[in-house]
Amino acid sequence: MKASETRQKAREFLKTLSGKYQLFIVSIILAILTISVTYRESIYSYNGTEISVTQSVPSIIGILSALFLASASFAVLDVMRHKADHVEVGDNMRVFSNELFGKYVVTAIVKWVFLFLWSLIAIAGIIILSAGVMFAATDDSAAGWVIVLIGFIVMIAGFVLAIMKEYAYSMTTYVLYDDVTNGTYEGPRSVIAKSTKLMDGNKWRYFCLQFSFIGWIILTALTCGLLHFYTLPYITTANLFFYEDLREKAE
Repeated sequence: MKASETRQKAREFLKTLSGKYQLFIVSIILAILTISVTYRESIYSYNGTEISVTQSVPSIIGILSALFLASASFAVLDVMRHKADHVEVGDNMRVFSNELFGKYVVTAIVKWVFLFLWSLIAIAGIIILSAGVMFAATDDSAAGWVIVLIGFIVMIAGFVLAIMKEYAYSMTTYVLYDDVTNGTYEGPRSVIAKSTKLMDGNKWRYFCLQFSFIGWIILTALTCGLLHFYTLPYITTANLFFYEDLREKAE
């Protein structure tokens, strides 16, 4: 299914989805807050010491946003699969249930650790590159520039690999919900492995889908996040249709 077809399905689905704004309202508010806090340099002074909160606050809001957006996604999936005929504000708490919350948090942590470990290759490349630049600046030989070249290659390769892994793990949240719902949950590594298998050969398609929203993303940023009222449900639903397409092809 092409990106344009996925987006069209999402638009048509949202037209008939009762309660969509109530469902996404918390995620939308948190997304707007993230942009607002990031845009504004909030510096507080305490006893003459300046403390910046612009780094920690967006991170906290981002974690909460991910939790509530996961809940919204689960609710939308049920409607897409005809297990429900509408969504409501109460569905925002799904991820906080006893069955899901612990598994979601553990899976998110394991996923973050895996991505961090993969990113170490790029970090190593940056260190080698920096060392090469310093060496080249103090030595007239070609050795420094060879180190720079090696570092640059390792850095680029590391970035590419990290992005590939990010895409491979992108369906983790949806796989987790299905595993818990179906009683097939076997741990975070199993969930991540299933996401990786689903995305095998589909990373470019997913990239094209995400890139097709670039115009909406720019407009959302220009409106300080206010356009999230339209773009957040739209992009989330499109991602869910992409996931459903992957599952159908896997079966």
